[in-house]
Amino acid sequence: MAAKHFFDSVYLTRFSQPKCDRVLYRFVKKHRVSNLIEIGISDLQRSLRMIRLAGYATRGETEVRYTGIDLFEARSNDQCAMTLKETHRSFTQSGATVRLIPGDPVASICRSANHLSGSELLIISSIVDQDLGAAWYYLPRMLSSNAVVFLESIDAGSGRSRFQMISADEVNRRAEVAERSEKRAA
Repeated sequence: MAAKHFFDSVYLTRFSQPKCDRVLYRFVKKHRVSNLIEIGISDLQRSLRMIRLAGYATRGETEVRYTGIDLFEARSNDQCAMTLKETHRSFTQSGATVRLIPGDPVASICRSANHLSGSELLIISSIVDQDLGAAWYYLPRMLSSNAVVFLESIDAGSGRSRFQMISADEVNRRAEVAERSEKRAA
């Protein structure tokens, strides 16, 4: 079984398509990520692959936890339809502890941040078409000390996705800006 996991890991980190996802797979494998949060599930297959790779990387020593925050049934018509029930059914065989949080990303983060602490990887999908604004204030409390945030963007010219790593300093800076905005609004 170990050989199968090895070849699957090599395939995911070196040859899988789309190519932009490989940076996420490599990060999960290298850092043995066991606690992931995805804001906006743009690719269910990618999410399942990350969970599978996290299971290989942790060698069953740590429980893999995945949290997906998405609009699900409330998605706009230009996004692929994904119901909460179908998504949950897809994740049940992954072997991970999966938590799906339906609703507006900002409201969901504000409501659930205290329950999502210790996350090692946070992915903000390109399908989150709104500015996270006030939600940035809550992100630092969700993240572990060595956590990394990846922000997905779509290249206007080619239409291809790419992931940009956001440093902890940048996350904290955005959190401070969100906090100041909230104080001014009050």
